[in-house]
Amino acid sequence: RDLHSFPTRRSSDLVNVDEAPDLARRFEVMSIPTLILFDGGVPAKRMVGAKGKPQLLEELADYL
Repeated sequence: RDLHSFPTRRSSDLVNVDEAPDLARRFEVMSIPTLILFDGGVPAKRMVGAKGKPQLLEELADYL
């Protein structure tokens, strides 16, 4: 399954840290790629580094 196959409503956004350095500093992004999941506007999970689809789905299972 992928993120689009889950029945819950999710939104996503992609930020270019070179174009938004203040936002990168605000969320302490030191390496890319960095994935930050928010719950109620608060960071709930952070993943740093490239990952394959199986590993992403495994690490995100609690949030999907």
